[in-house]
Amino acid sequence: MARIEKKDSDGIGTRIRTLRKKRGWSQLQLASMVHMSESAIGGYERGYNEPSLDMVIALANVLSVSTDELLGLESEDYGWFGDVGYTGRAFLKKVWELHKEHFDY
Repeated sequence: MARIEKKDSDGIGTRIRTLRKKRGWSQLQLASMVHMSESAIGGYERGYNEPSLDMVIALANVLSVSTDELLGLESEDYGWFGDVGYTGRAFLKKVWELHKEHFDY
């Protein structure tokens, strides 16, 4: 039997795994949230399969990150407001930019 080589050394699968574990979720829990099988999530995380565009969007929504971040196109440390979701982070970032001169840091 031929061995399947991993394709994902630091790609989307690694990011899915990192974000899932950061939230304390099992593969089964994440899978149920995006209506996939546990083995499909495992395949993504191990780099054996890549999620479809629809699945990237679903995973990004459930994991509260942008699709860019999930795809590795954007990476920021959001500090204390990292778990408010992509829309919440965008809002807070805009508020910060508008009012940062009023904060003593």
